[in-house]
Amino acid sequence: MGWDRNFVEKTLPNLIRGQQVPLEEDSDPQGFNDRSVEYGKTLSQQKMLEESLYYRSELISQLRKLPNEAFDAKPPVGKSKALSVFLEQMFISHDQHHRKQIETFLSAM
Repeated sequence: MGWDRNFVEKTLPNLIRGQQVPLEEDSDPQGFNDRSVEYGKTLSQQKMLEESLYYRSELISQLRKLPNEAFDAKPPVGKSKALSVFLEQMFISHDQHHRKQIETFLSAM
């Protein structure tokens, strides 16, 4: 949820306004994850689920506001990636990784 929230609140509004935004992994991904875990510990399971669903739904809703060409536009100079590549690497493949972890856990029960 932390990555979704960060992308929805900080990156997508700029992309929707047509601004060039560097699409890179956080400079300290483990630190980001650690802060997200600590935040999650402050929430009930129900609230965590609600926020997770909200931010993922909002991410999808905001992405739909972008024109198709925005997904494969040449990224700004630097380590930045095209939006389509960034979404694949930072969200889709990451989600698939966690899905496999969940499936493995559930199959062991």
